[in-house]
Amino acid sequence: MNKSTGTDGELKPIKSFLQSLIRRGIFRSVILGFLVISLMPLTVITIINYQRSHKFLTDEARTKLVIVAESKADQIQRFFQNRLSALLIQARLKSTVSMAKELRLSFETMGADLAEFTGSSEWTLMAEQHEEDIGFFLTSNSFYDFFIIDIEGNILFTDKREDDLGTNIFNGKYSDTLFGKVCQRTFEKEIPGFSGFENYGPSDDLSAGFLVTVIFDEYGEKLGLAAAQINTNIVEGIIQSISGLGQQGEVYLVDNDLRMIVSSRVSAESAVLLSPVKTEQTLLWQKEHLESVCPLIEKNDAFIYASRQGVRVLGLHKNIELAGLCIAVITEIPVSEAFKDVIKQRNAAGFILALTILFVVFLAFITAGRLTRPIRELSVATKRIAGGNLDQEILIDSGGEIGELADDFRKMIAKRKLAEIKLRQSKESAERLNEHLKNQTEIANKLAEQAEAASKAKSEFLANMSHEIRTPMNSVIGFSDLLSSLITDKKQKSYLESIQISGRSLLKLINDILDLSKIEAGRLKIQYEAVNPHIIFNEIIQIFQLKISEKNLDFIIDVDEDLPKLLLLDETRLRQILFNLMGNAVKFTEAGHIRLSVKKNYKGKDRSTLDLVISIEDTGIGIPQDQIQSVFESFRQQDGQSARKYGGTGLGLAISKRLIEMMNGQINVRSTIGKGSIFEITLGEVEVSSVSMAAVSPDISFDIKNISFENAQVLIVDDSEFNRVLIKESLILTGLDISEAENGQQAVLLSEESSPDLILMDIRMPVMDGYEAAKILKANPKTNDIPIIALTASVGIKEPKKIKQSGFDGYLPKPISLHDLTKELSRYLKRCEKDAQITPVRSSSIADTERIENLPGLMKALETEIMHEWKDLKGAMEMDVIEDFARKLTELSQAHNYKPLKGYADNLTEFVQSFDIEQIEHTLNEFPVIYDNVKGIQ
Repeated sequence: MNKSTGTDGELKPIKSFLQSLIRRGIFRSVILGFLVISLMPLTVITIINYQRSHKFLTDEARTKLVIVAESKADQIQRFFQNRLSALLIQARLKSTVSMAKELRLSFETMGADLAEFTGSSEWTLMAEQHEEDIGFFLTSNSFYDFFIIDIEGNILFTDKREDDLGTNIFNGKYSDTLFGKVCQRTFEKEIPGFSGFENYGPSDDLSAGFLVTVIFDEYGEKLGLAAAQINTNIVEGIIQSISGLGQQGEVYLVDNDLRMIVSSRVSAESAVLLSPVKTEQTLLWQKEHLESVCPLIEKNDAFIYASRQGVRVLGLHKNIELAGLCIAVITEIPVSEAFKDVIKQRNAAGFILALTILFVVFLAFITAGRLTRPIRELSVATKRIAGGNLDQEILIDSGGEIGELADDFRKMIAKRKLAEIKLRQSKESAERLNEHLKNQTEIANKLAEQAEAASKAKSEFLANMSHEIRTPMNSVIGFSDLLSSLITDKKQKSYLESIQISGRSLLKLINDILDLSKIEAGRLKIQYEAVNPHIIFNEIIQIFQLKISEKNLDFIIDVDEDLPKLLLLDETRLRQILFNLMGNAVKFTEAGHIRLSVKKNYKGKDRSTLDLVISIEDTGIGIPQDQIQSVFESFRQQDGQSARKYGGTGLGLAISKRLIEMMNGQINVRSTIGKGSIFEITLGEVEVSSVSMAAVSPDISFDIKNISFENAQVLIVDDSEFNRVLIKESLILTGLDISEAENGQQAVLLSEESSPDLILMDIRMPVMDGYEAAKILKANPKTNDIPIIALTASVGIKEPKKIKQSGFDGYLPKPISLHDLTKELSRYLKRCEKDAQITPVRSSSIADTERIENLPGLMKALETEIMHEWKDLKGAMEMDVIEDFARKLTELSQAHNYKPLKGYADNLTEFVQSFDIEQIEHTLNEFPVIYDNVKGIQ
């Protein structure tokens, strides 16, 4: 065994401590500690001072920029305002008015076209007369050219005599220029206007703008227009002198279309002029300008953005108004120049902080080295000891914390051998424990195999039991149902009913056991579909109404009237739960009442889900508090309960509880001995269905008594003769041609020969079972279209799926219900309804009429009392009221000796006592015939 193994446990904490100090802790911790202690105050003070000075310097840079921008904007505004004032004065001078009149008069007098007039010697003479005054006006105001335009838009005079002279500015070739448009606007509105700047063709495409005003005569009549041309090089000279914008600062003007008019850094000849400048600043100005033309109050907030060259600048804009036209003055300075003092301060602070960090790190390294050197020596010694070198000496002197740690190492080495012995013993003990665990695992695996085999045996037993019991039960219940329609003797009929009740009880027991098996195996699935809960509750009420009335109990119904007509529920399982609980309530209650309550609680505002609360209350024997939970266990009944008196298997509540839980619900019980019990079911989050009622309403029109099939051949395949006879007798009145086979092989041969219209085939048969026969028939082109219905007494979990996969078109579980059999046949065979046979009420004979006592009194009683009560009864279906009505008819028939009336009353009483709703309705509908017979006797 490696010697180092024994000391690993003791060395590990110390070794880890030393490694954490050296590799991850003390050296780095000392350095970090020095940095934090030294740099924290300095950093805080530096940040505070930097923020204060940064704010001051930033505000100062913004303030300087605002001052420069306002100064430039005011200077440009005054320049244009002075030029407009000069033009207005010039337009009002007598010399200008006289010149305009002379030019117009000469033009009209000459009768030549405009170009000829402006090129004539007469025009030249008039121009020379005013040349001195016009020259002085242009020179003193820095104008490039001066225009006189008559009322029709003819340019009659320009000082520069360029290509626009002798053209019509309203509709000539320069009418679409900004100059032409402002002339038309000024002439129409009679207020001065400014065109904005454009590359003006007659002036060699120089960038120019035009101030225009109206010339009026001494009577106030319009003579024409006076216009002055300003080239951008004049404006450029104004903004060239930049103060406070550094070396790269810029001032430029843009118009409504964001075109650059003039710039302090771009010459007038540059192609940059009159090109769009779209920056955050110009777009902001354009937005403000569109919302409020030339606002009087402007924001002086400068902000940082990317300039047209992509450089980060600090800038702002100012509006100036030129004869109704807004122009933006944009002032920008690069951030590097605007905040150069801030940058210097930041660099200085960073430099000082970096020097401090270097100095502190240097001190930290020296101090950390002195502290960690002995720890490193101790770590080396630890590694050698861990490697098994127990002779390793610890040369560190005692004293201080490190010395104490070295002393602990020396003590540890002394205990090394003892630790190795203990480790060896622990290893041997662990090996013995592993061997024990291995044996226990083998035992557990064997037990698991036995449990799996037991589960498999249980499933096989249930499947075999289901088949073996259901097969004879099919005959018992089937032949009992056939005999029920043939036997009329009441005593024999009561015997037969006892057989039917016992058979159904045994079938219910089988179903309960199978349901419990499915639930325990986790294979029972809840099948949700849209159902009408009112129909379910009404069926439960009708089923138990007679039993409750026989025990003279009060039956209280409290179903919420606003309960939705359609809910997503498993109708079969809900009916099974209610049948179990209602059956128990009736069974254990001898006096008092039984109450069925149904309430709803919506879960949301949209009312798409609700909690369905069903409560069944009885005044029966009650359940002790310590046994409430045990009654929900399988095959368990209340202690002291008489099995002979109450019967039962103890499965109903167990199955009901598990079904409720599978349906996202719970069941609660409150009970008092001798006073009764309340079973409350809460089904949570039940969805309210939106499907139409037609899709889920039961087929109440399907009456097997009135069903007859068209000529068709049905092949019955079953190894049990009793089963074949039962099905044959059940279908004897349906008009079908029946043939028989004892096994699957015979069925295949007969099907190929006679091609039946439908095959009813048992699953388990000798020679060839139903699965194999169905596969052969479906694989044969001659027989693959014949519908095959499986008849099975096995209702295991996997049975329906296996039946479907084997090619069967449907299946019926045994015992087979005549209603289910007929309905399944009607899916594949053509059927027709028999004519309903209504037995007419027998007319009174002559002998009957001769023995009637006080016929007028009988007729009066029928007219004044009985007929009114009969009308109130229709549709009510209240059994006690109908029974009282029959009793009155019996008394009336006895008082007047009218036998047909007594026979009618006896039939109605019998149907009420047997709770035969269909016959009650039929009999009540026949009463008018009785009334008409009595009326006919008169």
